[in-house]
Amino acid sequence: VIVLTTNRVYSLHRNCEQCDREGHVLELKSIESAASDEIILTFKGPVTIGGLLPNADTLIAQLRALEDRLFPGRERNHKVQLMVEPRARVRVLPPVATGPCGGYVATLRAMLNYKRATYGALEQEVAFVVDNVLEQSGSYYFDFRQLGFGAGSAFGG
Repeated sequence: VIVLTTNRVYSLHRNCEQCDREGHVLELKSIESAASDEIILTFKGPVTIGGLLPNADTLIAQLRALEDRLFPGRERNHKVQLMVEPRARVRVLPPVATGPCGGYVATLRAMLNYKRATYGALEQEVAFVVDNVLEQSGSYYFDFRQLGFGAGSAFGG
């Protein structure tokens, strides 16, 4: 059984509550599928999760959409490599609404999850400002100086 969460992919045995393997979407290197009922996910580490699924195409589309939502600014040459045959099985995904600052908050949350760090007060404050204040200003780039974290502050140089 393959379980997809907001940031991670887990492999579970059918009659067991233990997680066999796991990988974070940030570490996903490739998605391979030679048939519509099989999939192999390769992560850095090396971790491989795969098996027979009734509809692998749905999981492929969900993983691609999740990558776009969590890391919207990721350049094309750094995206997950797709090795799906026939190529016609790869669905065209709608564009992702990244939100203010090019999806900064989604990427921040994903990176904290990757490092298994808690989402603390500072992160919540920055996320609130980006999602609410900067959205109103139409800012597309995140700059700590806009938040008063420039030179002379505890975070500035």
